[in-house]
Amino acid sequence: MKRKNPLMNHSFSTNHNAIPFLDIQEEDYIPAIKKAILEAQKSIDQITLSQNTDFNSVIEALEFSFEKVEMISGLFSNLIGAESDDSFKERACEFLPMVSVFLSKVYTNSDLFNKIKQVYEQSQGIQDKEDRIMEKE
Repeated sequence: MKRKNPLMNHSFSTNHNAIPFLDIQEEDYIPAIKKAILEAQKSIDQITLSQNTDFNSVIEALEFSFEKVEMISGLFSNLIGAESDDSFKERACEFLPMVSVFLSKVYTNSDLFNKIKQVYEQSQGIQDKEDRIMEKE
């Protein structure tokens, strides 16, 4: 029976949805980040292709679009400092550039920028909480 990669789950079956560190193996990170990046890119494409320019359809959707990428990359990055294993460091040479390229594409996506700009320009009638978020970005 093939073992399931715990990082590919949308949530963990642990108390308080805690990360199951004991179930995660070194070889789980690369396939999990690849899948998370693909899913995030699909979500971002949906945002940019949508005709909607309201706060929830753009800003909130973007906020949740790469949550899994952030969780997996955060977990991996924190372990780099704790792992002295050469094998783990080799995986970092593959893992970290993938995340970096993905985030660079997100931050330089002109279609996405234009969507965010449209939301900002329409923000006169936006609620207070949403207003503060728009000003901080």
